[in-house]
Amino acid sequence: MGLLADCAAVADAGGTPLGIATALTAQGRTFQVRPVAQRLLKAQLTEAISFRRPSAVKLGLVPDARTLATLWPGLTALHVPLVVDPVVRTSKGERLSRLGPKGFLALAGPNVWLTPNVGELGWLLGRKALPRGPKEVQALASQLLALGFGAVVVKGGHLAGRPVDFLVQPGGVHRWAARRLPRTAEKRGKGCRFASTLATALAQGQPPAAAVRRARGAVRRYLLG
Repeated sequence: MGLLADCAAVADAGGTPLGIATALTAQGRTFQVRPVAQRLLKAQLTEAISFRRPSAVKLGLVPDARTLATLWPGLTALHVPLVVDPVVRTSKGERLSRLGPKGFLALAGPNVWLTPNVGELGWLLGRKALPRGPKEVQALASQLLALGFGAVVVKGGHLAGRPVDFLVQPGGVHRWAARRLPRTAEKRGKGCRFASTLATALAQGQPPAAAVRRARGAVRRYLLG
């Protein structure tokens, strides 16, 4: 489902999606995750790049460390913006990835954008409780940035009260407050759509803050549509 949301978001943003499946999942009354075989994963990456060299990459579900080790060298060799959405669990709490925080933090680099939600932000830094407010969210995002990421975008929908989203970069901080929108069971893949729209906007040369605004707008239209 996440890959379908990714491709839809890229197409809606005016890009040409090239999707690589890292795992097969069943999510509903039953739940299963099966990583794609490494040889098939390598073949997908090779053929995708041969077909059309990407101008940006969004990395979502990484089921295990072997998958990451197979993909990451080829992705970094592209020298394009890499948007990493640390997908670990479903909205129901089911475990999608066996990759731990260290695996994601090791991806830090000047071209890498990290896009956790508030819960994922705390998990990456070893915290069990959600951040208590926007000030703490910004402080934690700054800790991630100091590890060497090019930017950290925190989706604040899980904050109590009015949600606040953050873009934290070496050059400064942007924040956006918004009213909380209704959430229904069929509106899934919001984080996927956000990160994929962001990657598309960066590929199209939009400045960082404008790219985040565009991604926020895409999620808003999806929820209200």
